[in-house]
Amino acid sequence: MKTNGSRKGVGRQNTGSDFQKMLEAVFEGYEKRGIAKLRKVEMPVKVFGPPQKRKVVFLENPWLDYAGTWTEIGGRMLIIEAKSTESKRLEIGEGGITANQMKNLQGWARAGAATSIVWHHRGDVRVITAATIRAAAMMDAKSFAWDHLQPTPKGEGWIIWDVLQVMASRA
Repeated sequence: MKTNGSRKGVGRQNTGSDFQKMLEAVFEGYEKRGIAKLRKVEMPVKVFGPPQKRKVVFLENPWLDYAGTWTEIGGRMLIIEAKSTESKRLEIGEGGITANQMKNLQGWARAGAATSIVWHHRGDVRVITAATIRAAAMMDAKSFAWDHLQPTPKGEGWIIWDVLQVMASRA
């Protein structure tokens, strides 16, 4: 989609790719400090047919955007879903955090992983912890509200948002 260079952002769709690049820089900062190691998880696909008539089928994904380990508690698994919105609401359902993503976040948390949604809105980040996700599921909530979540503290160096500090304090 083309954008008008004189009106920054007009006509651009929020794909979250800029946010994911910044988040990956944060994760690199964690790795350099020996705090955690996280990697982007690609969508599982199955490819059928010869090259001229190739068909790609996207499979159900039990993973979320990022998976890795955290040195807390001797090597705890980390599962993180990254979302970026223009709105101050993150819908639960199509167009936001899907039912499958909610189910998988809760399932990994029950199995002992540290899970969260890292939500980006206009240059800032909020962390939706496993406890908040559990509460939303029990109340059959339709969305998360930006203003009801605590700001994410800044870290040092590349850690522009200290996501793990929030996860550790609100586990």
